[in-house]
Amino acid sequence: MNQDIQNKIKIISDKFKNKDFNYVINKSKILLKKNLDNDFLWNIQGLSLQYKGDYIKAKKCFKNAIQINSKNIAAINNLGNTYKYLKDFTKAEVCFQDLLEINPNYVNGLINLGNLKIDLNSFDEAILYLNKALKLDKSIEATYSNLGNAYMGIGKFQEAREILQAALKINPLLTKADKMLSDLNKNEEGTDLHLNQMLSKLRELSLNDEQKVNLYFAIAKIYDDKKNFQKSFEFLLNGNKLQRKNITYNTKNYKKLSSSIKTYFSNFEYEKKTTHIHNKKIIFILGMPRSGTTLTENIISSHSKVASLGELNFIGNQIRPAVIDNF
Repeated sequence: MNQDIQNKIKIISDKFKNKDFNYVINKSKILLKKNLDNDFLWNIQGLSLQYKGDYIKAKKCFKNAIQINSKNIAAINNLGNTYKYLKDFTKAEVCFQDLLEINPNYVNGLINLGNLKIDLNSFDEAILYLNKALKLDKSIEATYSNLGNAYMGIGKFQEAREILQAALKINPLLTKADKMLSDLNKNEEGTDLHLNQMLSKLRELSLNDEQKVNLYFAIAKIYDDKKNFQKSFEFLLNGNKLQRKNITYNTKNYKKLSSSIKTYFSNFEYEKKTTHIHNKKIIFILGMPRSGTTLTENIISSHSKVASLGELNFIGNQIRPAVIDNF
C-alpha cells in the first residue's frame, strides 16, 4: 500500500472518529474503486452505513471485508450486530460464535453474544458470556449494565444491584446504571442516598443529553414511589422534552415499510405452499412486547413433554428478502 493511500485512509479513520459518516462513505467508495481488496475500507464503510441505519448496505460491506480476510474479527463482529439489528438472530449468533472460535477472548464478541442472549431471554447464557468479558476487561462500562439486566431477567435482584453499584463506582457518569437501580428499588434502604446522589450529578457534573435523560427518569421513578407526584411529573416532563429533542423519526419510511408488508401478504399464494406434516404438536405464543409472552412460555415449557425454543425468526427470515431487503 503506497503512502498516498495510507494518508487517505488515516483521514477517513479520523473522520469516522469524529462521526462524519457521510465523508467516510463517500471517500471510501472512491478509494475502493482501485483498492477492492482492502478489507479495512470495506469494514469502516459498513460501520458508517450501520451508524446511519442503512443495515442492508452495511451487511454487504462487512461480507466483502470477510471474503477478503476471513480472520477480520472486527468485520465479523460488525456483521453479527447488523444481523441483530435486522432481527436475524440466528445468523447474528453464528457470526459471534465464529469470531470467538478465532479469538475466544475477544471481549466485544463476548459482550455482543451476551447481549444477544438477553434479547433471546437466555439470561443464564448471557451471564456466562458477560462475566467472562468482565474478567477480561473491567473497564468497559456497558458490560456492567448489561450484566445487571441479565440478572434482573432471572430475578437475581441483589446480584443486579451489586453489579450496577460497582459500575457507578468506576464511572458515576454511567447514568444508565442509575436508572436501572431506581427501577430495582422501591422505598428501600439506601433509596434516599441514591436520590441525593443523582440530584447532585444533575447539579454538579457535565452530562450529555442521554445521561441527563436517564437521571430525569430515574429520579421521577423514586419520587413516584414516594407518592410525591408533583416532583415526579416535573422530572418526567424534563426527561421527555430532552429525549424528544434527540429523536429523529421519519414517518415516510415506516409508511413505505407498512405498504411493503401489506403488498407481500396480499400477493402471497397460500395454496401453492407445501403443507408439512409434523409428528409433534407446535405451540405458537404471540403477543406484543411486555405483554406476558415470556411468562406464558415459561409456564407451558415447565411441562415435561414441552420444550422451549425461545424466540425464533423463521417467519421473519421467510419474508425479510421480499419485504425488508428490497425496502
